[in-house]
Amino acid sequence: MGQKTNSKGLIARILGEQPTPDQKTVVQLMLLALLFWPIGLFVSIFFWDAPIQSSIDNFCRWGATYTIWLYPIYVIPLIRLWFEFSKKMGKTWLFNLCPLVPVAVFFLFLAFASSTYAERKPEGYDPSTYKRLNKTYALDVNYAY
Repeated sequence: MGQKTNSKGLIARILGEQPTPDQKTVVQLMLLALLFWPIGLFVSIFFWDAPIQSSIDNFCRWGATYTIWLYPIYVIPLIRLWFEFSKKMGKTWLFNLCPLVPVAVFFLFLAFASSTYAERKPEGYDPSTYKRLNKTYALDVNYAY
């Protein structure tokens, strides 16, 4: 007769314990992003419109694409792990940075894809002296391209 029910809300079940109000807001915003995920899924198809310049460019395109495609799969484990991390560090404000993790990963792939490492280089070039003069011409110690 005197059973006490300890029903937790969805966010408390995701995090494993009762969250603070700001932690609850962060989780709600990250779950709300799932509503806009189909738009990101559609937009990610257009990452493949431009010709692939190098294997690094190809890797970065796949990384950015998978960052978007897999968001519904990794969002809840990310929330839980980031909550545990912030609790272990003793700084609850760290949890507020959780939404920046997928954004940072996505933009790191984009930044790396647009770097000089991803540009197409001719076969047999000398990496230590190779220098791009403009969009058309490049030079190294042995050849002009």
